[in-house]
Amino acid sequence: MSSPALTPPEAARWATLAGLPLPDDRHAEVAATAEHIRSVVAVLRELDFGDTPPGSAYRATQEHAGHQEPEQEPEQEKKEKNDAAA
Repeated sequence: MSSPALTPPEAARWATLAGLPLPDDRHAEVAATAEHIRSVVAVLRELDFGDTPPGSAYRATQEHAGHQEPEQEPEQEKKEKNDAAA
């Protein structure tokens, strides 16, 4: 179900309602950008994610985030541990 294209005057009206008044020369550009965003969202809505769980079902860990622990402790940490042990 497609909706009519956003016109420059409508873009100006919506921007004003949102508290973002636009200069007259920006109405057409904003309307075109909004239409592009709407078309991208329409494509995303058509995707079938099937049994894909929501993002909250995943747990990010350092292993999966590409982070690797340093193999050796930095010198300052070694010194602090030695001072604390003494």
